[in-house]
Amino acid sequence: MQGGNTGPTEDSVVRLPYIGSRALLNIEGKWMTAHQQRYIRLAKWGQTLRDHCCQRFSWDDCQFDSVIWGIIRSVRRNITATQRMQTSKIMHGWLPVNHMQGHATGVTQCPCCPHPDETLEHLFECTNPKLMKQKDTLINELRSKGMAKGIPRAIMEALCRMLYDVINSNTPTLPDHPTLKAAVQSQINIGAHLLPRGFLSDCWLTALKDFGVEHPERKIAAVLKLIWFDFTDVIWRNRNAVVHDGDNQARQMEQNTWAAKLLWYLENKHVIARRDQFIMNNMEDDVAAMPCLTRRKMVQNLERLEAVYARELQLREIGQRTIHSYFQPKISQENNNEERVLSERPSAAHST
Repeated sequence: MQGGNTGPTEDSVVRLPYIGSRALLNIEGKWMTAHQQRYIRLAKWGQTLRDHCCQRFSWDDCQFDSVIWGIIRSVRRNITATQRMQTSKIMHGWLPVNHMQGHATGVTQCPCCPHPDETLEHLFECTNPKLMKQKDTLINELRSKGMAKGIPRAIMEALCRMLYDVINSNTPTLPDHPTLKAAVQSQINIGAHLLPRGFLSDCWLTALKDFGVEHPERKIAAVLKLIWFDFTDVIWRNRNAVVHDGDNQARQMEQNTWAAKLLWYLENKHVIARRDQFIMNNMEDDVAAMPCLTRRKMVQNLERLEAVYARELQLREIGQRTIHSYFQPKISQENNNEERVLSERPSAAHST
């Protein structure tokens, strides 16, 4: 009998892959035993997406790592597909504000105020009186809902104060509490304007732990949902209500833009071929009564005709015949030949 207590040898320790472990995925020396699809996507696109976010939001690696990506992923996993699509638009600036539609409409002005460029950041800072009043109401409701979910009042006050500073374009206020001060400062480093989009700092999670809150991950997930669905999404819906039900300044500007272009074509008919100028007959009297869609379609048609005529003039300069001049002389020549043949044909009486 062999005496002594010997520890486990290297051969006795179970190491992957072992006999019977079947096929396993190895990514950068790490064996994947579960969630293979997630790790495959992360290995393929992780660094690319990281670089894209850092470039888009002007982050460094430290700022990127300070965002609560794990909680963002868990929240998005447990919402509907429509809500996931909406949160993606909010986070990455894909909501169809006029800045995003300007390449098609030619108008980027905010529909709710005289600001010339409606970006997603301007959506939160828009000074429309109706929207500003609703934003203040939403911040107060956000504070009450967060406290009802068990989040300390001091933390909700710091968050709501920061949202208030964002919508009023103020310098963020730093709280006196050291933990909350660190959280606000970390959020400023990420971007105060990104707070309504849901890019929360992990220092808010640390603050919840320091305040002795149970299940802090659940609490910060609840805050994230409140910011997405009870604040930002409601502001977007209120903006759309103002656009469709109120005095839409962007629509008025768009109508004036199309009308000005139509009047310009009336004064510069020479940019359109003479054969196509009939499209502008009696247009001067109809411009004021035209709906916005009709004005836009008319301008688009005139721009196409202008481009065609400009190309035709270029071809003429190098001596090339256009399709119009190619067929017309041929038809005239055939008619002339036909008339000559008929005139030379003898009559029936003379032939007899």
